[in-house]
Amino acid sequence: LAKAYYDEHGNLNVPNEYHPNGIWLNKWINEQKQIYRGNRKNKSLMPEQIERLESIGIVWMNEMDLKKSAAWDGQFQEAETFFRNNGHLSVPDGFIGENGKNLSRWIVAQRRYYKEGKLTDEQIEKLTSIGIVWEFENAWEIGFEHAKQYYSAHGDLNVSHDYVCDDGYKLGSWIRNQRSNHNNPSKYHEVSTEQAIRLENIGMQWRNDQWGKSFDIAKHYYEQNGNLNVSYDESIDGLKLYDWIVDQRKRYRKGKLAADRIEKLNSIGITWEFDNRWEIGFSHAETYFKAFGNLLVNINYICEDGYALGKWISAQRSRYNNPATQHPIKDEQIKKLETIGMQWRVQGTGWEDNFNLAKKYYETHGNLKIPRGFQFDGTGINLNTWIITQRNNRKKGKLSEDKIKKLDSIGMDWNGRSSNGEIAVTVSASNRVAI
Repeated sequence: LAKAYYDEHGNLNVPNEYHPNGIWLNKWINEQKQIYRGNRKNKSLMPEQIERLESIGIVWMNEMDLKKSAAWDGQFQEAETFFRNNGHLSVPDGFIGENGKNLSRWIVAQRRYYKEGKLTDEQIEKLTSIGIVWEFENAWEIGFEHAKQYYSAHGDLNVSHDYVCDDGYKLGSWIRNQRSNHNNPSKYHEVSTEQAIRLENIGMQWRNDQWGKSFDIAKHYYEQNGNLNVSYDESIDGLKLYDWIVDQRKRYRKGKLAADRIEKLNSIGITWEFDNRWEIGFSHAETYFKAFGNLLVNINYICEDGYALGKWISAQRSRYNNPATQHPIKDEQIKKLETIGMQWRVQGTGWEDNFNLAKKYYETHGNLKIPRGFQFDGTGINLNTWIITQRNNRKKGKLSEDKIKKLDSIGMDWNGRSSNGEIAVTVSASNRVAI
């Protein structure tokens, strides 16, 4: 029938409805194509059959077939890349490849097509070469076996995300996926109760234990100091403790901190929300005192997190020294500030202090070519800006002869340039210092 159709029409583009003598020729031709491509298990065409079909113009892959094949090859390349990077094809749910398509769903589909006999031998061979496990449960078992071996050797499963076993298996990635699938189960990926129990028996902690290690450091700090008022630059065992505590507060406010972690942090006295703005200022003052041993900050001093501690300290002194004109400071607040070295009346602040800092720099470096932004630790004084201010004040006639002489004595260059070579003639309001 196929030869007769070809002899009459010159091709095998048989309409779907064509069925002489009850034989659906189009369906039969398509079946031969599927067998030829290897899509029919236990079926194959003999060489002479292939030759005979080709003699009457059969086209094994039409334009649509070619498009499907190209699409498959494109997704296979994405799968191959994932395998090279991760050592397995346990693709997380929703994973999007570089081509913008969902690779996880594609892998699931290939397993389904395999069971239904819809993959060609070549496609099966390609997928097998990059480690696909056709029965998904077996893929999990492979990962579990590697995890069990690691636990036997180390006593835990605290592996880094990029940990690779001696045989090339990327256990770190697999452990991460198990935690993700357990904590955020989905339709396609979840950890069964049985799997969870088996993992827990070899030390699996569903929340990465890095938090626990950080908490232990914070707890030790609390036991040593009686509080969590950590200085900004506090680093213990590689952990920036101040940043970690700030992060816990942020997570707490956003509702992203687990109840058991909240309970643990409460046990070491963390303050989640300061009662008022005064407490925020006091916390910054306490941190400064722990770092420098005093509260002698310049009024322009800014903490690393942007808090204007200098102005806050000045306001507290003003409230103490002028109770009639200011909102009076409370006795309890006075006592708290005095425990961290507050001096209510500070003499000699202002121009003289800044001059002494400039003199100190001159004695150390032999000049006043001060880099932009330079500060002596704990002063809050931008010395480069202060020097520029003195030059500007002299030009405007606002600098006394006595101050000019003092600056001359430490090598002041009145026509000097800033560290970047530009003549410095202006000072922004945000950087003004005492003059």
